[in-house]
Amino acid sequence: MRSFTLARNANKSCSTTRNQQLSPFLRLPAEVRNQIYTYYFQSLVIDICAPTSHARKYSTCSYDKSGQSLLNYGANACALTRACRQLSAESRLLLFQFATLRVEDAEAFVYFLGDLNAAQLSCIKDFYSVRVASDERHSFNLRLYTREKSSFFMYVRNSLSKRL
Repeated sequence: MRSFTLARNANKSCSTTRNQQLSPFLRLPAEVRNQIYTYYFQSLVIDICAPTSHARKYSTCSYDKSGQSLLNYGANACALTRACRQLSAESRLLLFQFATLRVEDAEAFVYFLGDLNAAQLSCIKDFYSVRVASDERHSFNLRLYTREKSSFFMYVRNSLSKRL
């Protein structure tokens, strides 16, 4: 078993080195890649709404700020963070730092947040509650979410119930 693990780790190391040498994107300086990540994620809006199937706790839809739909499911919009280990390490927190989170359903939002780790949660600064006439911006209170989830749920639910 140990020799299999060592062989697998050696293969990962070889593929990482090969990616860094052959990928035009990974050959760019880290500062340039960070600018590209920031540009991409700042243009991304992720709607968090009630599930579309019984197997899911929430649904997401991604589109750019002009309203043009990018993909049916937000997970696909995050494919950049899953392309390889290096891209994942460089960009996984930037998604939560720069993308706009629009919340349509309080319970779905709480489930969505429950799937995130502490580092991802700490990157979220605010979210928008979807309203009939316009979206309303709210600060994301990480302390309230982590210490008093029921109070946070009521806060989100109340912000969504204030429809115009």
